[in-house]
Amino acid sequence: MAFNINQFRDHFGKHDDFAKTSKFDVRITAPTKLGLNATDLRFQCETTELPGYTVNTVDGRYYGVASPVASFPTFGDLTLTFICSGDFWEKKLFDKWLNLVIPVESYNPEYREVYLAPSLEINQFSEYGFLPPASELRNETAVAGIDDRPKLMYKVQFFNIFPTTIAPMNLNWADDGIHRLVVTFRYEYWTTGDVEKANLDELSRPSDPNKRASGSQPPFVERTQLTDPLRGQASLPIKSPVASLDFPIPPINIKTKT
Repeated sequence: MAFNINQFRDHFGKHDDFAKTSKFDVRITAPTKLGLNATDLRFQCETTELPGYTVNTVDGRYYGVASPVASFPTFGDLTLTFICSGDFWEKKLFDKWLNLVIPVESYNPEYREVYLAPSLEINQFSEYGFLPPASELRNETAVAGIDDRPKLMYKVQFFNIFPTTIAPMNLNWADDGIHRLVVTFRYEYWTTGDVEKANLDELSRPSDPNKRASGSQPPFVERTQLTDPLRGQASLPIKSPVASLDFPIPPINIKTKT
């Protein structure tokens, strides 16, 4: 089939054109014990990356060729590059943060709760806001009221994250460039806003009693109250994994020696 430029353009037009690498910011909340506000670092983070996700596998072999199965996930480091300001406040902040991890007075690592960041987020924005259909743009007033600012399209949140490396910064009399501060972080895992919302929706959704269960879990059927033949009293409702097991409880004869 020949390439059709109109189909190509229509495809990306349906998905809000292209995602730009420059439309992002980074929001860092420093540990409380650090005593410094890291909010303004969002104006200085020049480069970073959206994290990857690796599923490690093990080979299960019963007979013949091996069949790989998922084992556990691993995550790489996160690297942020900051444009340095004239007073070096960002350099001093990360120097103090690393000293919070391992104080120079003793070189004994602190407890994790002391130096972990409460929050670190990377936000990806759209090129521009979403415009309504042309039929709704009837007059200049309607157009003026449209908010065409970039919208948040994707968010990554890192958990249990802290800095581990500050890269060296070169000094050179022959160069009058601007300093860049490169900081590497380690973390346990990351998730996106879409994943969090899907999990919350799943937890808040009421279960459907008429829905067929999967093959790994038989449906639990709530039975009506039955009379306990041993005590002559109504017993609590019984939940049976299989409906065909609904049968009266036989009396138990207990023989005692005379």
